[in-house]
Parts: sequence; structure tokens; C-alpha cells
Amino acid sequence: MNKKLLALVTVAAMGIAVAGATPQTTFEKGQAQVNAGYSNIQGEYGNYDTKHKGNIDAGMTYAVNDKTAIQYNYQGLNTKIANGFHTDNRMHELNAVRSLNNNFAVYGGYANIGGDNFNKNKDIAQVGVIAKKQLGNSPVEAYAKGAVGTNDTSLWEAGLGYKATQDLDISAGYKQLNTANGTNSSNTFKGFTAGASYRFK
Repeated sequence: MNKKLLALVTVAAMGIAVAGATPQTTFEKGQAQVNAGYSNIQGEYGNYDTKHKGNIDAGMTYAVNDKTAIQYNYQGLNTKIANGFHTDNRMHELNAVRSLNNNFAVYGGYANIGGDNFNKNKDIAQVGVIAKKQLGNSPVEAYAKGAVGTNDTSLWEAGLGYKATQDLDISAGYKQLNTANGTNSSNTFKGFTAGASYRFK
């Protein structure tokens, strides 16, 4: 138990993502996965662009059986603007994820997006797909995920994951989120992400 607790603390302290963690396509009943990460986000708001800013991402997945899991994700969407100021935006997600096989899973659920670049928080219903493939016999996996939702929302991410141990993965990738901002234009958040995930029972 002490080893599990130490690994959890290590992953959280690394500050390195869900959004950036290698997504799961298979589950084991009663198993949990925690993710911690960092993403470098740039924003596009209508005709106005902002600069990259570091963000913390986090999340947790719990397998209710060998095929289905419940997942919570948090993504920071802060960006830099002129004179040292920044925008403060964020997204919360709650999804049910269903494994189809070792390489594919589908998910659906709810997201809430809000902050400085929205006239009010956005409630999003969304559905998505996850794909993952081991590269030969190596501990490296390529992954991609994409989702569409209400309020003209879409999300995609792709990257590589490395299985450091049976329970610990590290990953790096690129993600982009598009959504309407309520003023007849759209907001785009995009950037590189890196993360770690740890599984335990």
C-alpha cells in the first residue's frame, strides 16, 4: 500500500496530463487510474490570438467492470495576452467510457467550459472515440482521440505513450479544442501536452 501511495504522490508532483495521459481502451474491474499533466496552451478568439501559457491538467478513471469506466477530467485553458495579463479558462468533463477491444473505446458524457473568454459557462453533451496501437514489440503506443459535442464543440488529441512499468505510463502529444463562445464566433485552445498516469486497485 505504501508503494501505491508513493507512486500516486510522485505522479501528482510531476505535474506532467489527462489530457496528456495515454488514454485507456481496456479496463479491469475495480482498477483506478490517476493522471497529472502539463499543457502549453495558445488561444484563438475570433480574430484575436493569444500566446502560449502553461496549464495543469488532472483526472481520474474508475473501472466499474471489465468493459466500462467512469472518468473525470480537468483541463486548464489559460493563455497569455499583452502586458503580462492572461485569460483564465477551464474545462471539466465527466464521461462513461466503453471498451470495444484492445485498440478502441468509445465515450460519452458531459463537459462544462467557462472562463474569461465566455459570456457564460457552456454545458456540452459530447460523444467520442479513442484509438491506441502498440508500435511493434516496443513499450511505445500511438494514440488518438476525438469528440464532438453541442455548442459547436470538437476536441481532438494525438500523441505517443511510453509504458514505464505495468502501471505507470508517460506520454506527450498535441491537442485542440474548438467551441462557440456565445458571441457568434468561436474559441480555439491548442497546444502541446505531456503527462503521466498511474493505475492501481
